[in-house]
Amino acid sequence: MYNKTSPNDMDLIRGAIGGKLSSPQTLPFSFALDGKLLRGLPASAEKRSRIIDANISETVFTADIDGLRFTVECVRYLDFPVCEWTVYIKNISSEKSKVISDFLG
Repeated sequence: MYNKTSPNDMDLIRGAIGGKLSSPQTLPFSFALDGKLLRGLPASAEKRSRIIDANISETVFTADIDGLRFTVECVRYLDFPVCEWTVYIKNISSEKSKVISDFLG
């Protein structure tokens, strides 16, 4: 038997995620870069949003930090109590990157 998503389910996910996926500074991940703890991305991060279909929206944040490009893809399902985010890190410098440690997503 299929259980339908209730309005309460949607309220629960909104309460758990809140505005964490709407601005770069509040993205739910942290890491240390060469020993310095960073949370989310800088306010200057580029933000792009699009509607994938009637029930899925995507927001992508991109920021360059010390020769590393951080891309965070956030997907929200409007008809199901699910939010996903994936963090990609790429060295865009010709130099070795600083050490990334203690990454928590």
